[in-house]
Amino acid sequence: MQLSTRRRTTRERLVDVAAERFLDEGLTSVTLEDVAAAAGVHRATLHRAFPGGRDELVAAVVSQRFLELLTANEAWLDRLGGPRQAVTEIIVTAVVAVRDDPLLAAALQTPAGRGALQDASSPLPERLTELWRILADATRDAGLEGLESHDPGRVIDHVLRTVMGLALDPTAPQRNVDLRAYVNDFVTPALVHPKQPRL
Repeated sequence: MQLSTRRRTTRERLVDVAAERFLDEGLTSVTLEDVAAAAGVHRATLHRAFPGGRDELVAAVVSQRFLELLTANEAWLDRLGGPRQAVTEIIVTAVVAVRDDPLLAAALQTPAGRGALQDASSPLPERLTELWRILADATRDAGLEGLESHDPGRVIDHVLRTVMGLALDPTAPQRNVDLRAYVNDFVTPALVHPKQPRL
């Protein structure tokens, strides 16, 4: 469903205001009324923009933050030395981003926040699938396998669960160098690996 430009602009403004309020006061403390008041709109306007209520608003904030992360990192993805390095860097970058963003970390611990990562009405799943296709093609072109042999939705779900686990688990490697080594040694090989002989 295509949103009108005015409604999209209202949604974007409400997402920005909600993100600010969530950061300032905490995800669980801010009400829809708080967001509407801070944005200078009536609560009914907020409900028209987000008919799913608070869950839809939280999902939109998470989606926006991940899209910003993807957009900010698209340039360096082209400079990476192959699909294994790209997969490792994408996962490490996402883990560090979640760790560094208290709003994202808090939101991903809620069903609505996690749901945002796969919400079909959000542009995020489409962008993640596009990234998966690029990496799957690079994997195949490098004579490797893994990504292209699985459903994109399952691979994306696995990577997102891995990112959330590494980002939110205090026993996971905390220093970036240790995190990168862990991902490179244990996560990436499950996703991109030499071709296995077929029996």
